[in-house]
Amino acid sequence: MSIFNPYPVRIPQLIGVFGPGAMVNFPDDETFVIADVEFWDYGTSASQHVVDDDRLRQRLGVDELRSPPVFGGEERRPVAAFRFPGWHYCRRCGEMRQITIGRVGRSKCRGRLKPCSESKFDKETLIPVRFITVCESGHLDEFPFREWAHGGKPCIPDARLRYSVSGRTAALSGIYIQCADCGRSRSLGGSFSSGDDGGPIARIGITCRGYRPWRGGEEAGCSRELRVVQRGASNVYFPVTRSSIHLPVWADRTPREVAAVIENPRIWKLLSSGQQNGEPLADRVEEIANAYGVDSNLLAAASREKIRGVVEASNEPQSEEEYRSTEYLAFLELEGSQGADLHICRRSATDYSSTVSDAFDVVCFVNKLRETRALSGFARLMPPSSPDDNRIVSLDSGSGRSWLPVAVVRGEGLFLRFRADRIDEWVAQRSVQERFAKYASGLSGWMVDRAREISPKYLLLHTFAHLLIRQISLDCGYGTASLRERIYCDSGGGTVRMEGILVYTSSGDSEGTMGGLVRQGEPGRLEAIIHEALRKATWCSSDPICIESRGQGSDNANLAACHACALLPETSCEVGNRVLDRGFVVGAPDEAVLGYFVR
Repeated sequence: MSIFNPYPVRIPQLIGVFGPGAMVNFPDDETFVIADVEFWDYGTSASQHVVDDDRLRQRLGVDELRSPPVFGGEERRPVAAFRFPGWHYCRRCGEMRQITIGRVGRSKCRGRLKPCSESKFDKETLIPVRFITVCESGHLDEFPFREWAHGGKPCIPDARLRYSVSGRTAALSGIYIQCADCGRSRSLGGSFSSGDDGGPIARIGITCRGYRPWRGGEEAGCSRELRVVQRGASNVYFPVTRSSIHLPVWADRTPREVAAVIENPRIWKLLSSGQQNGEPLADRVEEIANAYGVDSNLLAAASREKIRGVVEASNEPQSEEEYRSTEYLAFLELEGSQGADLHICRRSATDYSSTVSDAFDVVCFVNKLRETRALSGFARLMPPSSPDDNRIVSLDSGSGRSWLPVAVVRGEGLFLRFRADRIDEWVAQRSVQERFAKYASGLSGWMVDRAREISPKYLLLHTFAHLLIRQISLDCGYGTASLRERIYCDSGGGTVRMEGILVYTSSGDSEGTMGGLVRQGEPGRLEAIIHEALRKATWCSSDPICIESRGQGSDNANLAACHACALLPETSCEVGNRVLDRGFVVGAPDEAVLGYFVR
């Protein structure tokens, strides 16, 4: 039933906006919905796509994490997709035709309506309509054109339809759906509205049937209101992703050559599959050690440590704060290895001038890191309020959730820990508490469910990370879209106190990057970057409107932060350019003491 997508899609897109269940507009007026992972064909190479990240795998409750199949190469295994929407029309005569979801190749006009019926030229290729319907449960369906044109009761089951544009207006009221059999016609004006009676689609007797084109056209059963949207609208698909920094605790101070052997997924599968009581098989360790020219005792010791870490990961807490605290402590305590996917060098803030030492106490050069991003589901119409939102559509893979798709990014980063004493002193200020109280009282929509997680400290750390990324991109050549943030901030009720930020590269080849970002953390460079970032943050081209704002941006979730001063590409920000305020970083004109960096 499935068809293979004839167009290439980048792997990071498949773990994001082009994931399973998403509609993708390709060249030549073709639109597909990416198939569920159950339909992805790996052939005989599935084991080669398995990604080793036990912390993330066990947290998501799946057996495996896999990277998507490769489009080219020896085994051409592109990700499967289904044709959707099925309704197409001819640009010359307007004839509408519903194409099956599994059809391969383009369709042409049948020439049953004028002027195509009188044309001697080749028939036009049909193009997909712009309008579809969705429901809050995540289902995706066709627009009911026949029922719409006839007020709910088509003249005949397969009535011929014509799609026409009046030309008098560019609005929906200028688009008409006409029945070629009975002559009835109706514009699409008002089709996007909603109401207490279920909306215009419900008024013609149509409700959601639970249609899932990404699963080959299955119907799950549903009766919720259908909302009309355009197929390219941003609210059709909101991916739900989880990310994790790979922490090879076993590799701390392990020789480079030994770490490189264990980090090889295929070798590790051999070592871990034949263990006894937490110990790798001695003969297998000896065989691998001889094959790769490493010390068998060191290889066995590192394997034992990694096996023990897998067991401990299964008992690890599942809350986001506790999950991140493990990473936070790793940046402060581990060194890793040059042969592993984590290598950290720490510098004390006393090695820097007062610009750094007054605000931070630890600077970490993360020379090498690996981030794993997993797509666990998606939502429609509104972004999910939390990872546990019941509107999220989980990805299925056969019988149960046996695996999830992931993308692996290797790169480098800078980790900065703020001084705890300075944070406490700053948060205790009356002006800070009053400004935050006004901000929290104005939270709405998307932010309501997260209000308990937000604090003045979080706004400070998050906003400073944005300002630092903007300045680093100017100084070291990375585009802002190729840098990402990771905020480590506790809510006050956990066992680990956190006040750190990680700025890291979010794109790079299999060997990572070449040290350009880490070099910016050297004494003499970092002070200049921070000084310039703070100087630019004191004034915005939208001031005084920006600095005096009491709520702006998406969901009114920002105070003094706009595109001119603090926002980043949304792929670089953890929370979609929300929860930002320059006032907490550099102060406001009438309240300079608001700023953490103002002494």
